[in-house]
Amino acid sequence: MAQQTGIKIGENGVEGKCSLCGVYVIKGGVRFRQKSVLCSECAARQAKIGNPYRATAGRR
Repeated sequence: MAQQTGIKIGENGVEGKCSLCGVYVIKGGVRFRQKSVLCSECAARQAKIGNPYRATAGRR
């Protein structure tokens, strides 16, 4: 049975189009959420972005 995700697993890990910058990632890709891929530069940038709503999960 084929994978139902939008990513491809290649020899060097996750492959696909980066969700943030749009470049096609061949190696060094990082899974982002369920169906997306980030390049290594965007993954580092995404990790630095804080919680924009300043809310703790599970609290109102």
